[in-house]
Amino acid sequence: MQFKDESPIIILGMHRSGTSLLTREISKLGVFLGKDHDRNSESRFFIDLNEKVINESGGSWDNPTPIRWLYEHKDTLNLYENYFKSRMQSPMFNKYLGVSNFNSLPKVWGWKDPRNTFTVPIWKSIFPKAKFIIVERHGLDVAFSLIQRRNEYYLENRKKLETRKHLYSILGKRGTFVDSVRCHSIENAVELWHEYSTKAREYKDNAITIRFEDYVINPIDTLHAISEFLQIPITKDIKSDAIPNKAYSYKSKINDDTFKSTSEKERVSSLLCSLDYDI
Repeated sequence: MQFKDESPIIILGMHRSGTSLLTREISKLGVFLGKDHDRNSESRFFIDLNEKVINESGGSWDNPTPIRWLYEHKDTLNLYENYFKSRMQSPMFNKYLGVSNFNSLPKVWGWKDPRNTFTVPIWKSIFPKAKFIIVERHGLDVAFSLIQRRNEYYLENRKKLETRKHLYSILGKRGTFVDSVRCHSIENAVELWHEYSTKAREYKDNAITIRFEDYVINPIDTLHAISEFLQIPITKDIKSDAIPNKAYSYKSKINDDTFKSTSEKERVSSLLCSLDYDI
């Protein structure tokens, strides 16, 4: 299977920023986004590739910046590009295609993975005509969501450790106690949001940026903007799953105990302001 002249649709943006919702909505336009989704609407095939290069660069999803050193060494970068292409030309790619598309790539296709934010240079080298959909969301909404998810994993895995200690290594989430050691505070979570959002804003060629808040408040207009960008006509009425009160929901969660100190609040405010958001 050859991909040189293909132009996939690659969805990126910070974790918990609404990329899953947008992915489900974009699929209604007729975009094939894989048959191997996890619960976050992410293709496991492409997650594996993105994780490989980020992890082997010394990073992780919640510490992605070490990949910058890979981009300084072109020979090693070429090895990863060749590896990615070989995997997509192997029978393993049928994991993404599914039975209905076995060995046959749909005309309009793509995938969503927040990690794409840091692996775009590789994908652009493989697919020079790729189109990018960037999703942004207020940093505090992202932070609250990250901390909630972290706490859920912590409670789940603490229970597993207490009741099944000898089996924990295979029952825990990839052998970890939490999904992110980093995102235990608002400040840390907003810093991570800032890293992803800043990186995503570097990509301007053949890209469209969607603000989550604009989408949930006015989803149909946003979907029309996406369809125009992708040059895919909307041929039927599309009903959106967007919930308007998800926009700026952090406002109902902030209280006197949100920030550990004045300095933390100031730091968070500074990070938000640098990307045109506020508390």
